[in-house]
Amino acid sequence: MRLHLSTAPDVEVSSPLKKLELQKLFSVCESKTLKLEEYLKTKIALGKKPTSLNLHFCSDKEMRDYQKRFRKLDRTTDILSFPNAEGEILDRKHLGDLIVSLSAIERGAKRGRRSPRSELCEVLVHGWLHLLGCDHVRGGPRAKRMRALQKELFGFVKKAIKL
Repeated sequence: MRLHLSTAPDVEVSSPLKKLELQKLFSVCESKTLKLEEYLKTKIALGKKPTSLNLHFCSDKEMRDYQKRFRKLDRTTDILSFPNAEGEILDRKHLGDLIVSLSAIERGAKRGRRSPRSELCEVLVHGWLHLLGCDHVRGGPRAKRMRALQKELFGFVKKAIKL
């Protein structure tokens, strides 16, 4: 999978993962997702296997602006996922966009008493699952299933990235 990486000019915190580690993370996500649940495979159906993903690191201010614009929420968050809706982008093999606030990653790592690398990896796995159509916002069995998939996939990533 081709990873397009960008960082906003006002970001003061650098990514705790190098580009090669990020590429490895998404490679593991891609290969292991194919072995997980049938409903995830539908997104990666024959002939539609995603080949690209955009990852953008931003500041809390920029994330708050995204939240206001797209979710009508006046607060920051750690990650936003924008799946590629068919027809939205001419390249149908583009999985979507992930936007990450590195400041929120730093805070989450401190709160969870773990490294920023580990926090970023878990947040990216979470975003990956959203790009594939998983949802936890509405609660219920889908949320429970997403949490289980996230835990399983994060386990594979931890081993591959050596967290």
